[in-house]
Amino acid sequence: MLRVPQFAGALATLLSLSCFAADEPGAPTGAATAAAPPPSVAAAAGASARAQPIPPGHGRQTIVVGSERVEVFTWRPANWRDGPLLLLLHDADGDAALLRDQARTLADRHGYLLAAPQLGGAGFPFWRYPWAGIARRSFADDGVRLVAEPPQQRLDALLRPLIDALRSTGEHPLPYALLGVGDGAQALIRWAAFATQEAIHIALVTPGRPLLPTRRVDYPDGFGGLPAALASETRLRDYVALPVTLIAGRPPASTVPGAAGDRPLERALNARNAVRQAALERNRAAHWRVVEVPDAGDDVRRLLASPLVAQALLPLVGTD
Repeated sequence: MLRVPQFAGALATLLSLSCFAADEPGAPTGAATAAAPPPSVAAAAGASARAQPIPPGHGRQTIVVGSERVEVFTWRPANWRDGPLLLLLHDADGDAALLRDQARTLADRHGYLLAAPQLGGAGFPFWRYPWAGIARRSFADDGVRLVAEPPQQRLDALLRPLIDALRSTGEHPLPYALLGVGDGAQALIRWAAFATQEAIHIALVTPGRPLLPTRRVDYPDGFGGLPAALASETRLRDYVALPVTLIAGRPPASTVPGAAGDRPLERALNARNAVRQAALERNRAAHWRVVEVPDAGDDVRRLLASPLVAQALLPLVGTD
């Protein structure tokens, strides 16, 4: 069992998917209860989808999952040779096309496909994107409760068919990896924690509040307050074994020590250390690591263009 003090400092810091295609130019406690799904999200449950092959260079297509239409911005480098698909999740108020462009250096260097779905807007409230649709807070006269969502509400009902469609347009399904930025990183790690995973790598860029491997802290910061099936010992053991790389930049040398620019790196280090401790106590191998990029701060383009990040993500393609 993990001790509360081991997570107190970390928590304090963590808190302070028919398709259409077109070319694109150049902290409550207690077990959570279940909520009823709205029709728009429930329609996606168990849905399948189809995607067109990703064309060379820039691309854009609309993929339909159930009742939802998702714009996906793509990039296929000239040196692509059946390399993995890298799915990119942007920040909550971010631009999927921009993130696709920011990750091009990484894709060109290693030769794999990029796909960045645009997931913002009214269809993606906070509980569904950063929180991955696992649970939400319900406010009542008797206080605040954590309400667990059914499977058709979760981000998995959209992401799973979306990924399957994008990676299955050729003769055989491509392996895939995942990369999220900011709120997208938070959504990604929370989705990964509660969904069957085949991702060969999960990269989290400046994740604001990584999920801690403890039931002593309530969701979304830990596994506490969730139904037993979502917070079992098996779930925690699988979580700490996920292939995760946390990417954060050190602030420029001119930045005053202790300034806000230090926090993403501190959060990443705290999350990695918490996972290592949880894995040690469970006799489980931990595959979480932190990549520190000097003088990059929270500049996503600089972070993704760093040779340090490129080297860390080299196993994504198994080449070079």
